[in-house]
Amino acid sequence: MKNRLFFLLASTVIGIAFIGPTSAYSNAKKPLLKQIKASGNVSPLYQYSTECTIYPNKIVLQKSTGGITSLSTIKHALKGNIRELITAASAGEITQEPGPTDGPTENDIAYNKKGEATLLKQTGSVMHTNNAPEADTLINFLNISCE
Repeated sequence: MKNRLFFLLASTVIGIAFIGPTSAYSNAKKPLLKQIKASGNVSPLYQYSTECTIYPNKIVLQKSTGGITSLSTIKHALKGNIRELITAASAGEITQEPGPTDGPTENDIAYNKKGEATLLKQTGSVMHTNNAPEADTLINFLNISCE
């Protein structure tokens, strides 16, 4: 299975192509990481979704439930070797196994310098896991940054 997956999640299409500078921090408009969570198949009263996008200079959080949406932007200074981690994670093998039907979903994605997506983790009725250790580090970073 290919390491890079472009996929459709509900009505959100993720597919971004970028051409530009090669520095990890030179263009703050390019996302580095994204986490999308949804409640799964539940009563409308209990439905929720969150989308967290990490850029070199900010984190954008969008949270929705019951027709109410909150959008916030948090400025931050990103330090460390995130581009190297993304490159290493893109070399990981994606494994697949069945998951719970109609349960909550989570999609964790990393973007390389060209804007190509690498799947780090996808949960739902089919579970996809990137076996690169660097993918786990990036998922942990998403989890602590997107709370």
